[in-house]
Amino acid sequence: MAQAHPKPGLRPFLPADVPMLAAIFAASIQELTGDDYSEAQQEAWMSAAETEEFGKRLAADLTLIATLDGSPVGFASLRGADHI
Repeated sequence: MAQAHPKPGLRPFLPADVPMLAAIFAASIQELTGDDYSEAQQEAWMSAAETEEFGKRLAADLTLIATLDGSPVGFASLRGADHI
């Protein structure tokens, strides 16, 4: 019998999400940008998630959390009508 895939979900950002989203942010930079950015550039970019401003920016924008089985696996933020 075929195994069921986890059902994806989408929910609004909550302040308690900041640590998990910071980890997702850093992991995505580290894993996906190595061909295009130097290690120093990646580290500078990832450092943005280590500040209090990271959570404030997520809270100020329309931030949606992608989930699988209720656990965050990604996110996107929309600022205004044209900045993702």
